[in-house]
Amino acid sequence: GRGSQADSKPDRITMPRNLTAYQTLPHLLDLLEPFAKASPGVSFTPADSVGAMNRVKRLSQHRGVSQAELARADSQMLEFAGYAVKGMSSMNGKNVGLAVNAVCDKGKDYLPLMRAASRRAEELAEGAEGGGAGAIDVQGIAMILNGFARGGQRDHHLFSVLSGYVKRRVAEEEGFGESFNAQSVSVIVNAFVKLGFEDRELFSLLSSIALQIPPDQYSSQAVANLLNAFARHNIVDPDLFLYMGEVAMQLDPWAFQSQHIAIIVNAFAKSRVHNDRLFAFFADEIVSRDRGSFDFQAIANILNAYARNYGSDAEPRLFAHLNSLVKDMRPRPHDAQNVASILNSCVKAGQADRVLFNHLSQVVQRLNPLVFDAQAVSNIVHSFAKADFRDDALFAAMSSVARGMSFMFEGQSVALILNAYARLDYTDNKLLAHLSRVARRIPAEGYDCQHVENILNAFARLEYKDHDLFRHMASVILGMKPGEFDPQAIAIILNSFAKIMPHDPVTYRVCDFFSSEVLPQQPLEGFEPTSVSVILNAYAKIEVRDEGVFALMSEAIATVGVDGFEAHNIANLFHAYASLNIYDRAIFSSLTERLMSIDVADIRPEEIAVIAWSSSVLHLTEGRLIDFIIKGIDVHIDSMETNFLRQAHQFLLTCELDGLIDSKGRTQERERVEVQAERAPAE
Repeated sequence: GRGSQADSKPDRITMPRNLTAYQTLPHLLDLLEPFAKASPGVSFTPADSVGAMNRVKRLSQHRGVSQAELARADSQMLEFAGYAVKGMSSMNGKNVGLAVNAVCDKGKDYLPLMRAASRRAEELAEGAEGGGAGAIDVQGIAMILNGFARGGQRDHHLFSVLSGYVKRRVAEEEGFGESFNAQSVSVIVNAFVKLGFEDRELFSLLSSIALQIPPDQYSSQAVANLLNAFARHNIVDPDLFLYMGEVAMQLDPWAFQSQHIAIIVNAFAKSRVHNDRLFAFFADEIVSRDRGSFDFQAIANILNAYARNYGSDAEPRLFAHLNSLVKDMRPRPHDAQNVASILNSCVKAGQADRVLFNHLSQVVQRLNPLVFDAQAVSNIVHSFAKADFRDDALFAAMSSVARGMSFMFEGQSVALILNAYARLDYTDNKLLAHLSRVARRIPAEGYDCQHVENILNAFARLEYKDHDLFRHMASVILGMKPGEFDPQAIAIILNSFAKIMPHDPVTYRVCDFFSSEVLPQQPLEGFEPTSVSVILNAYAKIEVRDEGVFALMSEAIATVGVDGFEAHNIANLFHAYASLNIYDRAIFSSLTERLMSIDVADIRPEEIAVIAWSSSVLHLTEGRLIDFIIKGIDVHIDSMETNFLRQAHQFLLTCELDGLIDSKGRTQERERVEVQAERAPAE
């Protein structure tokens, strides 16, 4: 029966070999009680202690177990762990692995066992104390590493020793590599990744072994774990990914849990390994599954993978199906990051659905603020901004969440949040003040150029004049290498300083840095019409008459040509040159030529006015330009605001004084402008 079995000595009671025969925890604990207390007359080995711990652990996980029984089970577990520590020196690799897995997630009371197991595993791997070369097999290695990974025990020396042992055995024994199966390979690589230990040589070796394992030996979980480990380790192994893709497509689709599918497609997307057949294979399977097959995390990971892999070419039916499921799902308390990922993926794939976004907005607003991190907040608001969906209730809620955070932020998350609020013109001064304080605490090395430009641009667009923030960002900028900037970043940064603090000494230092060190290193062909016009306009607003910069930008214009310049670019350039009274015949000739090719009706009133004013300041006299401007004033005069009417009036008056137009023929035109200016409300 199930009673204790006597050994050769009638007064000694040994532990039953088959503890799996005991199906209830109370029954098992009654049996093990005398062994746990080491009562007189009982006999058991260290291996028996390991078996007892594993069986107690298994039955403790069953439903309906009372707190009293769990407490009794914990007491026995701790006793058996002590006996295992004392007898660790006699254990083989398999029992060491079983011991580790029995207690790895039990807490600090079991650290003595983990340390003893580590020492014993190292002894076995190094052939000490009678271990010999074959004393620890592949299964034992996998179990030991898996247990330490599950318990979060970062024993780097142990992992290094066992890695060296595997490499040595494979090199020295031809058949050792054949003892690996799919599960052991996936468990080992996954353990290294979980603890953040990088060993590219071991991964390369295990990849070559994995390629020799027949497809029918793989499970869906082994495929998922193996690919996930390589992707998280940033090891791109096209041969392995290709083979795993073929293995996956040979398995029954229903063998894959939705989470396995999510892990696999994410691994391919993260590693930038394209496999259209595999993605189509999984897409067919995904759209056939109902809501019960998924949770928020699986959907988030799947959408992220397809958006990352295909962008706007991602399959619409997959997004439509999963988005329809999301609308009927209730999130778990910790799903903030998954909601953020779903929103972000929909935007990347061009599948932003207003109904879905409204639903997820309500989901987000109901979640506990404490479950958010800075990345989730930034991704949520950034997704709404990219989709051009303004949701004031959501932005107010996210603002409140963000104001409750201080030390979670990195430069990127601050930049994304600010950029989103600026993009939708949503002003929250309390949030801006808080993020300013946060940004000023982030050291210079916590930023890259894009973070800086987005932060400054947001404060400038929202017209929030925070000089302390700009001074901190200036110190960050001045500490960067000139090669970190591109023309767009230069333009945005200079324009922001020009709008917020144009005549501050710090702004002049930033200008000087860009003038002397950054701009001269930029390839001329890298400039675009907008960046050129914004850069020069910024210098004009700051009132820095740097002829070297203007000459450089003139070269850039000549290099890229004027065909790409639109009316607003030309107006900005005219204004910049006129504001600083810099005349460049070649530039104005080419810009005028481009202006002649634009229909005057397509130019906005303010652009005509600015070009007119600039021409009067610089006393430009080319007849075609003068006629073009006069025609533009005729077309747009009724829609010009007061300031622009004054600019047009100055142009006409200057032309009369310079004799460029017939004063008798144009007096009525000027008087008409004057009348319109008097009627317009004061600006």
